[in-house]
Amino acid sequence: LHALQLSHIVMTADAAPAARGEEQPRPPAASGEEQLRRKYEKLRDLRETQPEREAKRARAALQEVESNASKYVEALKREAETHKRASIDLSHGVELAESLQAENVRLRAQLEALSAEASGARSAARRLALYEALTGIKLDLGVGTIVSCTCTGIPAEG
Repeated sequence: LHALQLSHIVMTADAAPAARGEEQPRPPAASGEEQLRRKYEKLRDLRETQPEREAKRARAALQEVESNASKYVEALKREAETHKRASIDLSHGVELAESLQAENVRLRAQLEALSAEASGARSAARRLALYEALTGIKLDLGVGTIVSCTCTGIPAEG
């Protein structure tokens, strides 16, 4: 029954252009299934209304807009990721700069302390040299707690 109805619909579709007085070109002989498919498409095209055609065009335009939008979104995501990485690198750089500044302050304080110690050592060395010159006693610091003492005398005048 369905095949008969489809056959009737297909015949009606083929008859429609002839009924309007139009000449329909005949395609070369094809398989029965192919002929049936072509006739169905012709019938479907006849049945399609203006709103359906507009809806079809609107769907196609919407798909194109969605496709373009997804391309832009992907490009923006990539760009945002690049900026995010740059921001992370910048924050690491700021943290590194702050830590280097703190280390610089600490090292300057150490340098000042060492300079004060060196100044004290130079002063002690000068005093020791003066003491040795005045007394003629020379002290040599050895390893650990060993100190050697050398005394020199002034020859007596005869």
